Amino acid sequence: QAMDHAHNHGLVIGDLSALNILVNQQGEVKLIDVDSYETSAKPHSGILLNEIRDYYYGGGVSRQTDYFALAVLIFQLLTYAHPYKGTHPKFTTLKDRMIQQLPLFAPDKQLVLPKCYQPLTDKSLQKQFEAIFMYAARTPLQLHNLAQSTTQPNFQKLPPVLVPPSALKMQTILQPAGNEFIEDIFCLPNRLLVTTNTRFIVYDMSRKGIAV
Repeated sequence: QAMDHAHNHGLVIGDLSALNILVNQQGEVKLIDVDSYETSAKPHSGILLNEIRDYYYGGGVSRQTDYFALAVLIFQLLTYAHPYKGTHPKFTTLKDRMIQQLPLFAPDKQLVLPKCYQPLTDKSLQKQFEAIFMYAARTPLQLHNLAQSTTQPNFQKLPPVLVPPSALKMQTILQPAGNEFIEDIFCLPNRLLVTTNTRFIVYDMSRKGIAV
């Protein structure tokens, strides 16, 4: 919410690190060290910690890199480890690991994980982190309704709605080429993430109307 508030006022945070966030016992969040923020009148200072610098996209600053930095912080908060910590014999720095997209949960047997790392159990959140840290998606995390309810929801039964064939429109948005095949499809509000055996594709539908 704090990040969204800044963005809604035309600001880019850039240095969204744990050192610049204060939280009181009531859960109120305060962001400090705001003199580096980018505004319509002043570019960002470019000074930020390497732990949240988005090296995959050149290390610059934008709203999208704010999404990346916040994802790093939330991942650390939930797993007790930075997504690109641990060791790898070939890619030895955070910058290398970010560029190679090798987070802690990457299927690379050469990765040595830190002992403090606790893998996530929420599959929906894990898929979002995979999209960000393995496939370079830069979208806001969807953190609502992650906890599973212990009671069954009481759905109201409604009569089915029949749609005539003339009202349906179909369009192919992805045609796999050659030996390519779709491995996974993950939906976020206004975004569709498609994983194939050769690439990762993000469809942004935020300005294309609402699909129900």
